Amino acid sequence: MTRLLTDAEYDATAAALARLAGLVFDQSRRPALSAIVHDRVETTRRQGVHDYLTWIATPPGENERQTLLDAVTIQETHFFRNMPQIEALRRAVLPELVARARAAGRPLTIWSAGCSTGEEPYTLAMVLLELLDGQRPVPVRIVGTDVSAAALSVAAQAV
Repeated sequence: MTRLLTDAEYDATAAALARLAGLVFDQSRRPALSAIVHDRVETTRRQGVHDYLTWIATPPGENERQTLLDAVTIQETHFFRNMPQIEALRRAVLPELVARARAAGRPLTIWSAGCSTGEEPYTLAMVLLELLDGQRPVPVRIVGTDVSAAALSVAAQAV
């Protein structure tokens, strides 16, 4: 059984993840975060949690920093995941954004932050295709970002 991070280790880990990637963890995630961090410390043969956190904040620790971010992020996603949200986008938000882009004669760019493996941005694309069916086209660009390089790799495959 993995021991929990001490209060100081947990606070330092949470602060590092907030600083490095804007991630926020509450105490409910402490057991999972403890297991991940202790595993990464052991795997990388660092001298402890504080040594590990110091190292991942430096250029030589960049790859390990990404490994940690991939491990601590929850990549829960699926197409049409939150139907009330999708319906609000379909009925109110997207028509207005399309109209504004068309009136300004510019492309419509939508940012899907925290897109995980891509189902949300692809859902947006499907909704937009339905919405624009039969209308004068407007160029659309959907940008998906995520702190997890592993998730983005899956999203980029578009499968």
